[in-house]
Amino acid sequence: MSRYHFKSVLTGLRDLRYMVRRKPLRAYIDALIEDQTIGLERFDEAINDAKMHGVRNPEFDDDWVGRPDDDFDDDEE
Repeated sequence: MSRYHFKSVLTGLRDLRYMVRRKPLRAYIDALIEDQTIGLERFDEAINDAKMHGVRNPEFDDDWVGRPDDDFDDDEE
């Protein structure tokens, strides 16, 4: 599933909300919209974390500095 699909569902829920007149159903749709919005934010965070993990090569969780790849040997100095 891509971000496009998430946003498409969110747009559909917002459109549906304006078509519904009953308050309980509107409240339910509002809750679905909120869940979908949170899901989009977490989706973006997961993608960003994966990119940062691949780029920085961290040694432990929350390591924002990382380390270089082991493509050289320090003993050759």
